[in-house]
Amino acid sequence: MHRNSICARWLGGFLACLAPLCLNAQPLIISDGSHGIYEQLVKDVFEQYQEDGIEPIIYALDQPHSAPSQHELSLIDEVVSIGSGAMKAIFEYKSLEVPSLSLLTTKESYLEQIAENPRDAALRSVIYLNQPLNRIVHVGKSVFEDPVEYIIFDNKRFQQQRDIIHQQVITYKPLVDNTVIKAIRNLDSTPQKAIIALPSHTAFTPITIKNTLISAYKAQIPIIGYSQSFTQAGALFSVHSDVERLPDEVRLWRESRHRQSQRASRYYIVSINHQIARSLDIELAPKWQKERVHLEGSP
Repeated sequence: MHRNSICARWLGGFLACLAPLCLNAQPLIISDGSHGIYEQLVKDVFEQYQEDGIEPIIYALDQPHSAPSQHELSLIDEVVSIGSGAMKAIFEYKSLEVPSLSLLTTKESYLEQIAENPRDAALRSVIYLNQPLNRIVHVGKSVFEDPVEYIIFDNKRFQQQRDIIHQQVITYKPLVDNTVIKAIRNLDSTPQKAIIALPSHTAFTPITIKNTLISAYKAQIPIIGYSQSFTQAGALFSVHSDVERLPDEVRLWRESRHRQSQRASRYYIVSINHQIARSLDIELAPKWQKERVHLEGSP
């Protein structure tokens, strides 16, 4: 028999053996829960896979019976996790040495898991909920008519520090006994200031946020938040991820062949409280006349 024919037959047999394995390989979608935003995101990502003829495994942490079996785990070729608990579960599954993309989690939660599992870093991508500071300041420059000094209260610092972003002054102020309300009262009235609230800092908690917003309002100092609910509670505006576009990030990750990255979403929203703007006598440019402005890309 001709040598090329033998090679062709061998290769055909080898590929035939591999075919069932390729067909059985499945992605895993794991989420913190089975309700609300988790349910919707799982549905959107699941339908995206189905459009490509792929049937993923779905596992919600609040539904233990849906946990994948050891056999199913052995077939998983990629993972999309939704929520910080789901991301942590990926790291705990030591057999899941496959690429993963984590959504609806913070930068701090991701770095904590990487610190405990440094060998997994090359496989773990993440789209942070956190917004880059340069993005927040960039939005602020077009919201405020005059330059402002941005204040960040940071209970992890012991000394005041300043930075310049987009020609704007950023001042990091340490907190004494986490008394952010007292710190607001002690701020100088000039130059004009705006407070940036960051989700990673405990200066703003569900318990203190109402009184903090009231204190800032009385001092005529706008607060920049990090969620739609923060804006509704009394922030002048907030910059936050466009959660409805997160499935697009999954598509981009898959099309890039799991190129590893850690970043904020390229799709984000600026939600604006027009009542607060009027009360603080801040005239908004036409661009910000809507309650929610959808943006994309850098910064």
